[in-house]
Amino acid sequence: DADETPAHAVTLSAFAIDQTEVTVGQYWQCVLAGACAAPTSNASQSQPHYLNDVAFDNYPVIQVPWSEAKAYCTWRGARLPTEAEWEMAAGWDATRNAKVLWPWGNDATAAQANVNGREPDATTVGAFTDDRSPTGALDMGGNVREWVLDWYKVDYYSVADDTNPTGPSNRRGEGAGRVVRGASFANNVDQARTANRGHEEPAYGYATVGFRCAQDR
Repeated sequence: DADETPAHAVTLSAFAIDQTEVTVGQYWQCVLAGACAAPTSNASQSQPHYLNDVAFDNYPVIQVPWSEAKAYCTWRGARLPTEAEWEMAAGWDATRNAKVLWPWGNDATAAQANVNGREPDATTVGAFTDDRSPTGALDMGGNVREWVLDWYKVDYYSVADDTNPTGPSNRRGEGAGRVVRGASFANNVDQARTANRGHEEPAYGYATVGFRCAQDR
């Protein structure tokens, strides 16, 4: 896709990233502590009480605007990953000294992720054990898409910093929004590529968007 070019090398400082997406149960602890707002809806794609039923505590939290995802990570002493950090965690294979096209490798037909409507909704985090990146992160190919720190700009890579890029300094363009990475259960396998970029309006929560946190090391 045009917004994935030009390909360029990036240097990142050491960081850690959550192995899984933040869960419903984890997020509600932040709500109960008064540090996060309740999700904008209790419903998932197929479950009307997804976010207020303990049966879904180990599923990825959804229906959370970008600001509340950020608030959760801050409450936990962490932060949202940058777009570049997310892509490195999803696709960098240190043993090959190269990037893979999908978190599980370079073969789209080998997809063992919650994509392409394989499930009608999100599943418990880490349930698709083959959707594992070379760094050990789970569900970076499927399940739900994920908020990251950066504002979206279609041609950002042509002006991005080579060291610890954090995205444009402000919103650029009508409908730009914040970057989301990865694919959801409702997306096709092409959207699960580690380089694929998406964006959403950050003021809203979505049934297909969750997040995970990162920390400096």
